[in-house]
Amino acid sequence: KVPLLLEVFALEDHLIRIKVNELKPMKPRYEVPDVILNEPVTQRLTVVSKDGLSVTLATVDGCTQVLIIAKPFRIDIQSQGVMAISVNSLGFLYFEHLRKKSQTEINTRGSMLESKRKRATETQKESEEDLGLWKEQFQEFIDTKTNGPTSIGLDFSLHGFEHVYGIPEHTENLRLKATSQEEPYRLYNLDICACKLYSRMSVYGSVPLLLAHKPKQTMG
Repeated sequence: KVPLLLEVFALEDHLIRIKVNELKPMKPRYEVPDVILNEPVTQRLTVVSKDGLSVTLATVDGCTQVLIIAKPFRIDIQSQGVMAISVNSLGFLYFEHLRKKSQTEINTRGSMLESKRKRATETQKESEEDLGLWKEQFQEFIDTKTNGPTSIGLDFSLHGFEHVYGIPEHTENLRLKATSQEEPYRLYNLDICACKLYSRMSVYGSVPLLLAHKPKQTMG
């Protein structure tokens, strides 16, 4: 197991920023540039209460409170005394840590390259350990992952909201539809020359920005 570091920041306009990273990464983890053009101004968080497994933080004006539970890991954010958003309440946190390629994987890759030069129609099977972790292959094209597996995943629950927008690009209605019984919206970049209307299929780029709105509050 690789220990993770959680950082929580209070920003202006009642914004809460959460960052999760390895406590001692092999090297700095890649962060997409230009998402935040300038570092936001942070505000002080005070400790309201704490025990062995949880801590409650509050912004200076007291309008926003953040409850952090260690086991099982979960974050609940209240706005004006009302539960607004929960993080990892479903326990879907998935974090692939940076790692070194094992000797088995190095040998497998070397054998594949040597076999590719020699073979005409014969192909070599990949080991299960290396399947999709360090490269992906489509027909004769090989996409090498220099940093190995580094995907992340996390669930967010927005309480009391029925109208949700965002996570482009899809040829769908502006208001996103419920997906509990159907195919979910997936975010991935896709170069496509034709697409279906009112479809959840990704189109070109993907932007992981989601907004939920109700008469007296907007959350995202």
